Amino acid sequence: MTALVPLGRLRADQLDLLAAVADADGDGRVMVTPWRSVVLRDLDLPALAGASDRLAAAGLVVDPDSGWVGVTSCAGRPGCARALADVRRDAGRSAEVPGSVRRPGPSAGDTPRRREPLSVHWSGCARRCGQPAGEVVEVVADAAGYRIRGGPGTALLVPWSDGGGPGDLLAAGWGVLVDAVAARRSVARRRCRDGREAR
Repeated sequence: MTALVPLGRLRADQLDLLAAVADADGDGRVMVTPWRSVVLRDLDLPALAGASDRLAAAGLVVDPDSGWVGVTSCAGRPGCARALADVRRDAGRSAEVPGSVRRPGPSAGDTPRRREPLSVHWSGCARRCGQPAGEVVEVVADAAGYRIRGGPGTALLVPWSDGGGPGDLLAAGWGVLVDAVAARRSVARRRCRDGREAR
């Protein structure tokens, strides 16, 4: 069983739960991957559904259609002095909105298999620290607002609220931001010549 750790931040209580599930239902090991996920090996089939529910209740992502899949960010505010927004908070708020990721439909010539949407990276400034290589939707905070680039369409600016400072969005702006990111992510990742998805 694989569980995604949102933004790669594993809390102590989540680690304790993973260890308990691995000891009780698996081979006693918890493997941490470079892709911000953890793997529990050799789980008993009858225990799989219960373990999945427990991990999800603890904030780990076990649903492959979750809005968290493919979401990364820099440290953002308050962890970085250059950041103009709390991008970790905003990435989390966006990922939790139902429909925040739309799975791409098949295109001509595709074999009928699951197609992964574009990843999205949230950056607190123009340096874009931690952005993965390859095709990605960029959400970058600057003095005017969040700028969204990548995927279909032209770049879009979602301005900060009037009277607020950088990092403050009105509810209407938040809706525009979430919809724009979801629409841009809905394009499937391009494939390499060997059939694998480009990263």
